[in-house]
Amino acid sequence: MPLLLIQHPAEAKHSKNTADFLHACLAHSHLWVAETLNNSQCEALQQLPNPWLLYPHHPQLPAVPEPAKPPGCLVVIDATWRKSRKMLYLNPQLAHLPRLSFDAPGPSRYHIRRRPQPHHLSTFEASCYALAQLEEAPERYRPALTAFTRYLQQWAARVPPHNHNL
Repeated sequence: MPLLLIQHPAEAKHSKNTADFLHACLAHSHLWVAETLNNSQCEALQQLPNPWLLYPHHPQLPAVPEPAKPPGCLVVIDATWRKSRKMLYLNPQLAHLPRLSFDAPGPSRYHIRRRPQPHHLSTFEASCYALAQLEEAPERYRPALTAFTRYLQQWAARVPPHNHNL
C-alpha cells in the first residue's frame, strides 16, 4: 500500500526525525515537507487511491464520515502532536480524510525523544504497524522495525544516558 508522509518543516531539520529513515526503508513511500500543502500537492492528494489519514481520535477535530471503501493509500503527518493538529487546521483536505487509528501493540521503542505518553509511537512505528495491519502482513514490516531498533541503539550509544530524552 502506498504511504504518503507529510513532514512538518521543523521536523525535517530535527536530527532525530524518523520520517526520513522510514522513507528510505519503504520503497512505496513518498515524502513531502510542508506545513501547508501547495496547489500541486493538493491536486496530487486528490489523485491518490482512496487515501486515509493515520491519526487518533481527537475531540477538537471535525468528525469525518465512515468511509465506504477500505484505504488504498495511507497518509501520515510527521510532526509533534501540537503541530500536527495545526497542520490539519491549515489543510482541510487532510482533516476531512477518513481516519485510521489503532491501539499500539506495546510501548514505543522510541526513547531518544520525549513523548507525551508512553504509548505514543514514533511516526516510524505507527506507520509500520498500521501498514502491517491494513495489509494483513506483519512480516513485511518486521525488517524495517528491526532496522529502526538498531538505529535507536546506535543513537543511544552516541549520546550520554542523561541526554536521551532531549
